[in-house]
Amino acid sequence: MAASQRPKATSTNKQGAGDQAIAAAVERYTRDLERAPLAVRTRDAYGQHVGAYGAWLVGRPEPGVAITEPRGRDHAARDFKRYLKVERGWKPSSVNLALAAVDHFNRFLGLGPANVKREPLAQAAPKALTEEQQRALLCAAEASRPRDRAIVTLLLYTALRLHELVDLDVGDVSISARKGLLVVRSGKGDAYREVPLNALARQVLSEW
Repeated sequence: MAASQRPKATSTNKQGAGDQAIAAAVERYTRDLERAPLAVRTRDAYGQHVGAYGAWLVGRPEPGVAITEPRGRDHAARDFKRYLKVERGWKPSSVNLALAAVDHFNRFLGLGPANVKREPLAQAAPKALTEEQQRALLCAAEASRPRDRAIVTLLLYTALRLHELVDLDVGDVSISARKGLLVVRSGKGDAYREVPLNALARQVLSEW
């Protein structure tokens, strides 16, 4: 072979270069993750999931496109999701956490998040407080500021949703000596409704 000639790139060479690029990208991300403004548990989880994602990418056909091209990024993320669901048998919440970590990795690479749907989570009925727990919560609120006592009492005795409570204004509350009324102007489904206030709710709102 003439000295001026270069050996042709083979699929094996491309594979090796792609695998090395993946490993290097994961290593850079892991170092940068130590300085990321995230909670410690989130950093640890992201580091583990991205490490697993990188190991999974190694050995795949054209692994380098997963970290350089939007098309490759999307295909890889979708295949990784299927791998976690089918082969690993992960629950939807765990799959979604892994996908969030992969999105964080892709943002670090300048690619942006992958176009992949999250797993739907099972809707569990909310757990209600027992009477003993309600009393304990009210006792704890007694030692708080008037504003906090009003928030706790309204949530316990009016069944307001959190966003409805946040949206309340002073003009939405009407209180007299024997009765009170609270107006929710845009509740669920943008519906208007009026909520009666018991004596304790009237008292804490008046104090506030």
